[in-house]
Order: sequence, then structure tokens, then C-alpha cells
Amino acid sequence: MIAAHRRHRTYPVILPEESVVVAPHRRPRRAHPLARGLVLLTLFGAPLLGHVWLESQAAQAGYRLRALRQEVAQLEREREALRSQAAALRSPDRLERLAARWGLKPPSPDQLAAVVVPGDLVSRPAVASAPPPWWERLARFLHDTAAVAAERPRP
Repeated sequence: MIAAHRRHRTYPVILPEESVVVAPHRRPRRAHPLARGLVLLTLFGAPLLGHVWLESQAAQAGYRLRALRQEVAQLEREREALRSQAAALRSPDRLERLAARWGLKPPSPDQLAAVVVPGDLVSRPAVASAPPPWWERLARFLHDTAAVAAERPRP
């Protein structure tokens, strides 16, 4: 059977004392496509630029390192050449030829003199030795203090 009229049901509702105007619900605005693109570019572009910069710095450091190694090798060759030149200049044969050219000759026996050095001067070191380490000085101090205390008569 079909009902001739519909029943309406009512429900109790508590209304607020003040009426508050409620703004209609709005969908959140989507970001502008250009702003979204700039954010993505920043997120992916900054690390990429950082990586490229670090790689270029590493390459420059490699070039500098290679140049410095070449310079070190060249300086080592120059040092060896100077050492051989110094050895040649100090050779006894060359010195004898120069002495003869300048009119120098070996000393006669009456030009030689002997110097006698006492033995205690020879055995003494010319340079002062370093002071003993602190622990040896402390041990010596404690030992000396104990010895002095043992020698004193007790009243």
C-alpha cells in the first residue's frame, strides 16, 4: 500500500545563543604552476649546481696538484745538478790546480805548529746537555730529601 501522505519527523536541535556567520567552505587554492615549478627547480637544481661546483673544484685541485708535482720533479733535478756541481767544485784535484795557479804551495815544516789540548777539555762536551726530565729530577729530590732526613739525629 502506498501512503497517501508522508510523515515528517522533527528532531530537537540546540541553537547557539549568538548567531555566527559561517563562511561557506572553500577548497584550498592550488599553488600557481609557476610557483610549483620554481620550488621543484630549487629542490632539484640547487643540489645539481652544488655537485657541478664540487666537481669543478676537484678538477682544479687536480690540475694544481699535477703542476706542483711537475715543479717538485724539476726542483729535484735542479738540486741533483747543484749537488754534482758542488762536488766537482770541492774535488781535491781542482783545488790543487787553483792553488798552483794562485801561487800557493804546501806549508814548510817551520810554518807548522802543534797545539796540545788537555784531556779534560777534549772529553767535556762543547754543547751543554739538556736537563734531565722532570720525573728524574723529582726522584733525585725525593731521594736527597729522604737521605738528609735519615742523617739528622732524632731528639
